[in-house]
Amino acid sequence: MLTLTLESEPGVTVKAPPFGESLGDFVVRDFQEPLPETRDGRQILRQVYTLEPMGTGTLRIHPIPVHFVDREGREHSFESEALE
Repeated sequence: MLTLTLESEPGVTVKAPPFGESLGDFVVRDFQEPLPETRDGRQILRQVYTLEPMGTGTLRIHPIPVHFVDREGREHSFESEALE
């Protein structure tokens, strides 16, 4: 199971990655996106993937891109690290 958790400050809009993008050597068997939470004024988004490997040995999940808009309206992006 892979859980992607995105936490943002007030005024920042996070665009969660599209379902199933960049999961490398795995097939997505189930996907859940629980309702957003707010904790200490910060928004928390989660995506939960149930994965099945397509092979044996060392497997890889590619970096997952995340896009967001800051308080000034500028778009930014970053990527997670690849996972083996």
